[in-house]
Amino acid sequence: MPAAWTSIDTVAHEMAHGITSATADLIYAGESGSLNEAASDIFGALVEFHADNPADPPDYLQSEQRNGADKPLRFMDDPAKDGESLSCWTPALKSLDVHHGSGVGNKFFYTLAVGSGKSKWGDSPTCGGAPAVTGIGNDKAGKIWYRALTTYMVSYTNYSAAREATLKAAADLYGADSSERKAVDAAWKAVAVDGSDPVATGPQPTDPKPGTPPQRPAIEQLPPVYGVAGKPVTFTVKAYDPQDDPVTYSATGLPAGLTLDPATGRVTGVVAEPTTAVPEVTAKDPAGNSAMTKPSIYILPPLTVNSPGQRIGIVGSTEFVKLKSSHDEVKYTATGLPPGLTLRPGESFISGSPTTAGTSTVVVTATDPAGQRASVTFEWRVYAKVSDIPRPPRPSSGPSASSSPSAPPGSGSSPKPAAPSASRSSSGPAAGGPSTSPASSPATEPTAAADGPLALTGANVAGLAGIGALFVVVGVLLVTVRRRRSEAPRA
Repeated sequence: MPAAWTSIDTVAHEMAHGITSATADLIYAGESGSLNEAASDIFGALVEFHADNPADPPDYLQSEQRNGADKPLRFMDDPAKDGESLSCWTPALKSLDVHHGSGVGNKFFYTLAVGSGKSKWGDSPTCGGAPAVTGIGNDKAGKIWYRALTTYMVSYTNYSAAREATLKAAADLYGADSSERKAVDAAWKAVAVDGSDPVATGPQPTDPKPGTPPQRPAIEQLPPVYGVAGKPVTFTVKAYDPQDDPVTYSATGLPAGLTLDPATGRVTGVVAEPTTAVPEVTAKDPAGNSAMTKPSIYILPPLTVNSPGQRIGIVGSTEFVKLKSSHDEVKYTATGLPPGLTLRPGESFISGSPTTAGTSTVVVTATDPAGQRASVTFEWRVYAKVSDIPRPPRPSSGPSASSSPSAPPGSGSSPKPAAPSASRSSSGPAAGGPSTSPASSPATEPTAAADGPLALTGANVAGLAGIGALFVVVGVLLVTVRRRRSEAPRA
């Protein structure tokens, strides 16, 4: 079963990335990227504790409530339990995936809030034989982390710099000689961050050689860029030089219509047609050191939603309506669905069985990654049973051959083009056929009613009788001619 990433700690984790982006703006690579992920895990746990939901009891586990999960995504007490994350800092952390490098920050916060060793929340042994730590609780630990993140951390902060930032924050909030500040120092030592590693003074490469100062710029990896054909597209590539030298940007493979400002890394323009591109954007310093990123660019067509048209259903029947838009990169929502029908998140169809008869006005809205929104409105009628569905009205009746001006309307016959009169001449009826006048009462043909059977009215019967009589007369004449020919003398 696919995982649903909607548990409260997961959602809070993602929203916390917005806080980090708006404050420290930690570069999403190397140690700063690991701190970025740790900050989101920390806030996710704090939100879960604040909610205190019995259906999702608070803990120091990350995304343990996602569907189909057989274990948490990450453990804050001892991150190495997942088999990939680090619990204790080492120089190799700089080259790890940021989700695995976040373990050191997660364990620091757990130790600061709960303490080291075993507890109801987990088991957090200290690294390298560091002294045991007594926790100060979530509230104080959370305030210290938030102040450090929003006041002292910068985009290239590494773990040693994060240690200094939290020590300053603790001193600001509780005093330079407070037990809280001492707990911060002890919690960092418990994860092997003791201040011996240099504090970063600029962006760090993700794969440095030990003891070698960084030379090339650090360039941010962009998330996918979405735009709309015929509308302005804007995004910026950011790079930082460790020597604070200026960097110059260049690009190859940009979609036609987009240009890059070499001084700022800002890309702007209008792309005429939908397209997909993965350009190479390079940042280079005066010494020729460079770094490159390959952002994915998706230019989408204008968004429209196809209308399913008026829908008719029966209580208890199975309904399935596929939703379609001008392109596939969309998410749908719906309001006003008849009871029993649903549009689940992430799906592109409405399904279910109606439970209540009635008429509903349904509004389906599509949203794409470029921020476009389009809606369509249609009516969905649900009937209790098939026989309740109204039949189309029958065509209105015209005057019949047997009706008079005073006859009531609604005889059931339908007007048709005039047929030949049942009478062969004006001298009288043929073989007992009914007398009709083409000028006053044209003969009519039988017509099919809306529900299928022929509507045989008096006029239609009269017409048929006249035609039958004509065939009888013709038959008699043919028999007479044949008899006379047979009786004629042969030569």
